[in-house]
Amino acid sequence: MSWGYRLDATRVPYQLKYNGADNPDRWRPDQANVRDAGPTGVPEEGDLIGWRYGVWEVISVYDIPEHEMSDTDRAELNKFVTSFKPEARPKRFMKARPRKLVVRHESGPLLAEGFHPRRAEDGTVTVHMGTNVACEYVWQILTDPYRVCSCHGEIWPCQEMDRTQMARYNAQVMDKAMATTVPGICAACLEPISTRQRSITFPDESRFVPGAPGPTFHAGRAECWAAAEQYDLARIADNPEATRHASCPGRRYLHDAQTMAVELRVDCSAGPACTGLHGPAGFRNDLPCWFNAGDDGYGPGDPPSRDCGYRSTSADRGPCRGQFRTLITI
Repeated sequence: MSWGYRLDATRVPYQLKYNGADNPDRWRPDQANVRDAGPTGVPEEGDLIGWRYGVWEVISVYDIPEHEMSDTDRAELNKFVTSFKPEARPKRFMKARPRKLVVRHESGPLLAEGFHPRRAEDGTVTVHMGTNVACEYVWQILTDPYRVCSCHGEIWPCQEMDRTQMARYNAQVMDKAMATTVPGICAACLEPISTRQRSITFPDESRFVPGAPGPTFHAGRAECWAAAEQYDLARIADNPEATRHASCPGRRYLHDAQTMAVELRVDCSAGPACTGLHGPAGFRNDLPCWFNAGDDGYGPGDPPSRDCGYRSTSADRGPCRGQFRTLITI
């Protein structure tokens, strides 16, 4: 596994997808505590919902009158109902309109910042919450009874458990980051780089460990080069004037072998600005010249710089997208 570029990513692993140690809104109760495997829609009065490590009871649910809707909600609601048949639109309009919920805190941590909780004379805390159009928010409606932790008696998983898991993950990330500073170790695969292997070292300060020298990557391994490319692109994003060491502003394409000379098959969309830094040989990550640049996240302004003459009428293969000619479809 390439750890180098993952250390610089903002996403968390799948195991921590619903861990709310850093963001309580990301927390979800254990699946065994959720009724009907996590239903969508608006809970009813008397239901228990899991929110921000706490258990809340729904006191009341009421519709927002149409004259009190915001312009944004009204526009989204009208857009939503237009996807249904005309005879079904009035019913869908009433079902998808935004609503207001009043919930009362039952147990667990009280994490209601930003929702202006109200404390009554008897000590109970209530929060007024709103639903969006079509009730797209997944309400965690709980079973009754529900499972709790053994340490605090809170709904499982509790906040302490998530904090422990997140701390363990952060410690692993820090260990991996420190390993990237060891001389002669690839920052992606964390394996030694022998004297016979090609490598690339970034001259500036490490992005993984501030103050440490720049990391080193295998230059002859496709996965390690991909990590180095991601690292280089992050450097360029922070400092557009920085020199590229493992990336190119364009994409590399392979032209059809039967319509173009072998020495001209490899082509870069950057043209004269190509740095030649496209990774190890093998072309496993290169795109064919007929690739439709709009289908896989690559913009239509990133075609090959030359036209090999390839033509096709099939749905998934377009003409060679040379940028120095007028595109034609046969």
